[in-house]
Amino acid sequence: MTVNPSSGPATSNGTATATVVADAGVRVRPPVVDACSLVYDDAGWRVYLNRLGENAPEYLDVFSASFCRYFGASHTAYRDALALRRQDAVDVLLPPGRPPFDLAA
Repeated sequence: MTVNPSSGPATSNGTATATVVADAGVRVRPPVVDACSLVYDDAGWRVYLNRLGENAPEYLDVFSASFCRYFGASHTAYRDALALRRQDAVDVLLPPGRPPFDLAA
């Protein structure tokens, strides 16, 4: 397999692009995107947390203390909400009307 990083401008979302060309008969897996260190806006966080809840619900439980510290949310309120409904727990972390993240910071 040959990977050629793009020498052109980045895409509109700021990510680099690459071209993957498989040698004949070689099976190519799709690329893996590590999103652990990305900075999200509220909408991005909602999608991320909801997808985790759909595909790995225990993740929202195991990392509950970390999420609450990061978002400045009450751990007790989050745990109580998570026991009822995943979306309620996400709302504790990202309540409606919450000031947006300062992405320039």
